[in-house]
Amino acid sequence: MGLVWWPTIPSRRRSLFTLFREILPDHCQVVWMTTPPIATEIRSGFVIDQLEFQPQSMRFVIMEGNHYAAHVTAAYGFDVLGIT
Repeated sequence: MGLVWWPTIPSRRRSLFTLFREILPDHCQVVWMTTPPIATEIRSGFVIDQLEFQPQSMRFVIMEGNHYAAHVTAAYGFDVLGIT
């Protein structure tokens, strides 16, 4: 099945920010927080046999998502807070 939901994230995020612009008053401040990359080694809970490849790529996926989210958020004029 793979990550069939992944391609919809950018359009859903843009839709969310457009909605914010439409319904929130101008004096309202929106801050998008990014999450830090997770530990270098995933050992329990999240990893199942069918996803054994994910521990090697998860940190990259999170950093890439944070990078994209920060740029889109800023493009819509909202603030970004990167937690490290």
